[in-house]
Amino acid sequence: MMVRTVLTCRIGRGLTYRQGVSPAASPMYDQFLSMLDDDGVVQSIISFYSPELNSKLQNAICQQHLVSVLQTLKGITIAERLKQGLDLLLAHPEKAFRARHDTGFKELTSPFIKW
Repeated sequence: MMVRTVLTCRIGRGLTYRQGVSPAASPMYDQFLSMLDDDGVVQSIISFYSPELNSKLQNAICQQHLVSVLQTLKGITIAERLKQGLDLLLAHPEKAFRARHDTGFKELTSPFIKW
């Protein structure tokens, strides 16, 4: 639950004012995310598909923040398949909101996530 809350704040509200995220809080959110292990990365991926976060991933400003989050998560991920799943999301952040329906993404994340 805490991971989802931090992600919700870090992805932002999609507003043009300050890009929808507190500039003073962004480094703290990133620091929290950088302390996660692979289980935390899995929880993050699952959180992207919660209703409150998934709807934000259709917003271009939130997609910019998503790229930053994904880069942070990829930097701490140990499992190669998880890294490949994050790479898939990074390659097309504009499609990330529906990636859980993508066969390739589901296959990469299936050892960790039961969709």
